[in-house]
Amino acid sequence: MSSTHSSKRKRDNDQATRGGNDSSSGNSAEGGCEEELHGEEVHSATTARATPVAFSLLDFADEIKFLIFSFSHGKGIDGRRSSSSVANLVNIFGFLSKDCYQCCIRYVQQNPMLADSLYGAYYLLHYPIIAFMCKHRVKLESMQLNLESWLHVGLSMHLLRSCDLTELRSITVVNSMRDRLHDVRDEEIAYVIASGIPREAIEEYHPISTSHAALQEIIADILVEQAPLLTEMKVTLFRLSDLSLLNRFSNQLEALTLTIQLSEEMDADAISQMIENMPKLKKLSFLYGWGSVRVRSQSLEEIDGRTFDGYVTECICPSLKMFYCCLGKGVQSITVDPVTPFTREDLKTEQDFKVGDRPFIGMTVPNACIVRLSF
Repeated sequence: MSSTHSSKRKRDNDQATRGGNDSSSGNSAEGGCEEELHGEEVHSATTARATPVAFSLLDFADEIKFLIFSFSHGKGIDGRRSSSSVANLVNIFGFLSKDCYQCCIRYVQQNPMLADSLYGAYYLLHYPIIAFMCKHRVKLESMQLNLESWLHVGLSMHLLRSCDLTELRSITVVNSMRDRLHDVRDEEIAYVIASGIPREAIEEYHPISTSHAALQEIIADILVEQAPLLTEMKVTLFRLSDLSLLNRFSNQLEALTLTIQLSEEMDADAISQMIENMPKLKKLSFLYGWGSVRVRSQSLEEIDGRTFDGYVTECICPSLKMFYCCLGKGVQSITVDPVTPFTREDLKTEQDFKVGDRPFIGMTVPNACIVRLSF
């Protein structure tokens, strides 16, 4: 009897043990499934994070795009054969799509551009750019006006009247050397019109294109009204009437570059008086030209005569800090002459001479002023 009960208890224990093992196996299997599912979720999330997202340049804000454009193509919008020109940016990126083109338009309308080389040998490149600038009212920081032919007069005036000059700071004016302007070929006029520039725009100023004084006054009137920040001018001077534009801005110019050709219609006294009447002028450069000029200024801090073929016979500038000049063909062929002539030993290398230690003829400047002689 006891043997029977003992066998029954053994069978019950075996069943309980098998049941426990089965339960444990079930829990283990369920746990494995959960771990497998969790692993798949983690893998999916990781894969999603690792997948690269494609961005178009147009997805960025304009401020970011404009920084990229400024770094890659700068601010020069002219006809020079350069991949870094803004004109090149418009011609390539701008023609990818309508949105790309509109992005380029916003760039040149919101950021001041440099337009210093719009005239020259490659006129086939320049005229479409001028048409683009006028059509879209490009904002300019600097620009060039060419008054050497009636066609260029018309184009220059069209630019002045069409572009945004509110941040214009520098302007270059190339006056005609002759009273009779350069001839214009019919095919050149046809190409200008084909580029998108209206005929009436270039012919409007044809009747007065040879009247230098009238042109200077019209240009001055436009700049006074539309260019409040203008502080620098680069001008070629061939006749007294060429000074009228500079005289209109004498109270605001801080930098002035002159190309001078003294003649019966242009004398040194008129130039000296003009410079003296500019109370804010800090930098004066003589780009090219010949003759003898006198410089008197209470405000000038720097004079650059390295490319000037003439002489500065008098320099009365109590604020002057630096005077740049260049050695010419002869030992004494320089913009200013020292009281004690230079020796050949002095002229072997570029040197700085302090006026207090090495006086120069006609120079009334601070003793600390440096005359830098280059070659």
